[in-house]
Amino acid sequence: MDCGELETGSGLNQDLSLIRAGDTHWSSHYKTLLRLVDLYPSVIEVLKYVEKEGEKDVQQRQASGLQIYFTSFEFVFYLHLMLYILGLTDVLSQAFQRKDQDILNATSLVESTKRQLQNFRVDGWDSLLKKVFSICDNIVVDMQIVEFNDRFNEVNSELLVCMAYLNPRDYFGDLDLLKLMKLTEFYPNDFCPADRIALEHELMIYIDNVKADGRFSNLNGISDLAKVLVETTKNH
Repeated sequence: MDCGELETGSGLNQDLSLIRAGDTHWSSHYKTLLRLVDLYPSVIEVLKYVEKEGEKDVQQRQASGLQIYFTSFEFVFYLHLMLYILGLTDVLSQAFQRKDQDILNATSLVESTKRQLQNFRVDGWDSLLKKVFSICDNIVVDMQIVEFNDRFNEVNSELLVCMAYLNPRDYFGDLDLLKLMKLTEFYPNDFCPADRIALEHELMIYIDNVKADGRFSNLNGISDLAKVLVETTKNH
């Protein structure tokens, strides 16, 4: 809601919230699980937020533990197993709550529910496991995408690209003054405008100097460059 991805208003909040399960009505448990499936990505995001921003350590630890469990095979399996079972029994559960229910109709619903549960017991496990495996695969892929986005976001990727221009290979063929100067933008606390002007002048001299110095030829990487810079005292 804070991000504007969910609308708020009269009657909508309840539909988009996790319903508190009742003690006796199976239908309430079924609706709770349905809401959990519907809001699953949001639930994970909330747990991540509490893990990082929770006011108390115990809240952060609980959120971390729940996040681990909610993305486990065990949880996904139990969730969809109970969804299937409670889904099959939900019609019968609601029928029993109606005061005007016809006894013959109720009896037929009982028999239908029993047959469907027996069919699931005999033939339903393979399809359930395929669904659970598919969901878990998607969870793993989503987690990897999030991890890559966190580790290699646009800023980090650009930083790595700019650093690559320090590579001395091919007689410093990749050296680019503008790209090297862009590195200072990633460290605004370390480079004031005057520092950037001075650094640009120093880099112009540095690039010209190392390209003209034979001792810097045939270097294979930044580690080789650092070593020769020390040996030639050009690191000062």
